[in-house]
Amino acid sequence: MKKFAAILLILAVLALCVSNSEVTGIIGNELRDGSYSFNIPIAEADDDSWRAAILSGENVVKLASEAVQNGTFQARFDPIADGEATIAAQHFTGIACDHAITWELTVTDGAVKDIRFISDVEAPSMDVAGEWREAESQFTVMSIAQNSEKGWDIEIISPLTHGAYIFKVTAYYDCALNAFVYDDGAFYDVPISDEENPELGTPVNVGTAGNLRFDGNRLIWQDSSRSDDRVIFETIL
Repeated sequence: MKKFAAILLILAVLALCVSNSEVTGIIGNELRDGSYSFNIPIAEADDDSWRAAILSGENVVKLASEAVQNGTFQARFDPIADGEATIAAQHFTGIACDHAITWELTVTDGAVKDIRFISDVEAPSMDVAGEWREAESQFTVMSIAQNSEKGWDIEIISPLTHGAYIFKVTAYYDCALNAFVYDDGAFYDVPISDEENPELGTPVNVGTAGNLRFDGNRLIWQDSSRSDDRVIFETIL
């Protein structure tokens, strides 16, 4: 019966053979001796980029082991008590969890008896590229464009009435936080020039950290150098 259940689980996740470059094949799932394991084929360069996590239900299951072996990221979760738990495999690029695969486990009679796939997330649920404006005044403008290599290029321009600055950063979408995160933001003075696209010169503040957090269809920006400020942006339709 255990082997049959394991086969059914593997068949159930054939749809998880994703095109993302970090996952290179079919994700395997297995129930054995009351524990649950997943096996994710990954690229060699990602040996240190994957983590297993318990998102909820730490009193229901525990992370017994995680390791990379023969090009596969493997993790096992052992039961603690009856109930439900949500677990995840998370891929990190720098500070951001840029790929998260989640499952729900049900523990019954001291054994993991059921697994339900929840999501496979790599990007925001909405198209964020384009122009955004400050919700209340419409004065501060933000533009977002996907970087040709990785992440999103973000530029925020604030007028004299709001302190007159230009902010630039390449941020990364964090699947766990549902936010864009960064730790190398740069603020520039607004150049005084008649040119259409004048050079910005040397940044006046570098290495700032912050995030742009989703709140419905809005993005809320907070930066470490402006900890008292919170700017709410809306998309321009």
